[in-house]
Amino acid sequence: MTNEHKQKLIDPGSETLADALPGPSMFSSEAGHMIEQLIANPKESHF
Repeated sequence: MTNEHKQKLIDPGSETLADALPGPSMFSSEAGHMIEQLIANPKESHF
């Protein structure tokens, strides 16, 4: 991911991403797993 793409994800704010991310997880188990990792307790996260 380029810095430009990263900044475009940051600019709208966390609420916009929180509203948008669950949609793809309905169709992709990988997306769902990524969301689970992002919201996991730091001891549980693999990031």
